[in-house]
Amino acid sequence: MQLDNTRIAVRQRTLLETLDLALVVIREFFHPWLSTTLMMVVPLWIINYLLIGWMANEDLENGDFPFRFTWNMLLLIYLEAPLASIFTVAFFGPAVFMQNPKLKQVARDLLKVSPALLFCHGFLRGVLPAWGLLLLVDEYEASPVEFFFLPMICLWSTGMRIARPFISEIILLEKNPLRAKRPGQISINMRSADLHGPSFGDLFVQWMASVLVGVFLYALFAFSLSILAHFLLSDSDLNWWKLQFLYPGVGWLVVGYFSIVRFLNYVDLRIRHEGWEVDLLMRAEAIRLSGRML
Repeated sequence: MQLDNTRIAVRQRTLLETLDLALVVIREFFHPWLSTTLMMVVPLWIINYLLIGWMANEDLENGDFPFRFTWNMLLLIYLEAPLASIFTVAFFGPAVFMQNPKLKQVARDLLKVSPALLFCHGFLRGVLPAWGLLLLVDEYEASPVEFFFLPMICLWSTGMRIARPFISEIILLEKNPLRAKRPGQISINMRSADLHGPSFGDLFVQWMASVLVGVFLYALFAFSLSILAHFLLSDSDLNWWKLQFLYPGVGWLVVGYFSIVRFLNYVDLRIRHEGWEVDLLMRAEAIRLSGRML
C-alpha cells in the first residue's frame, strides 16, 4: 500500500467541493462503483419487494394512488442506505492508495467483519427491526406499525447517523473490533466516540445539507425520467414498473452517489481533526526507512 501516493489528493475540502469530487470519482471508477453498489442494492431491493411489493399491486388494482407503498418504500430505502454502501466503502478504501482490490477480496473482507456490520447496521440502525415490523402489517389496511413505529425507528436511526455517520468506515477500513479483547485495543464504540465526538456540530450541518441535496436529486431524477417515459414510450400513467423499478431505482441511485460523498467526508474529517495527511506521509517514510535498514 502506497500511503503517500493516492488517487485522491488528501487535503481539506468544503462540502460543495466534496459533492463535486464525488461525481469525478464516480466517473473515473464507474464500473467498480456500479458493481459494488449493485452487490448490496439488488438483495435489498428484492427484500423490499417481498416485504411491501404487494401494497403497490393492491392500490393500482383499485385505481388509487399507492401512498402506502410509497411511504414504506421511502422509509426502507432511507433506513437501508448505510447498509447498501458497505461494498463501496470496502472497495474504495484500498483503491484510494493505488490498490486495485478484486470483488472477491472485498467480499472476503466483508465476511470477516460481518458480525460487527450486522450489529451496527442491522440492529442499532434499525434495519432488522423495520423488516420484522413490516412482516406484521395488515394486508387490507394501514396500521400503526407503518405510520408510528416505523417512523420512530427512522428517527432513532437518524440520530445515530448524525452523531456516528462513519461507522462503516471504522469497521471496514480501520478494522476495530466490537469489543476490546486486550488492554490498549480500541473498540468500535471507543473509536467512534473519539472520531465523531469533537465534530458533532459540523456533522449535523453536513447531514442537513446532504438531506436537502438528496431530496432535490431524487425529485429531479424521478421527474426527468417520468418525462422521458412520457415522450419516448408514451407512458404517462402511474403503473407497476414505475413503482417497482423506476422510483426505487432513482432512490438507490442517490444512495450510491452519497456513499461516495460520505466516504470523502470521512477522509476530510480525519484530515481536519487528526492531521491524517501528515500521518500518512510519516508512516510512508517510516516504511521506506525500515526497508532500507533491512
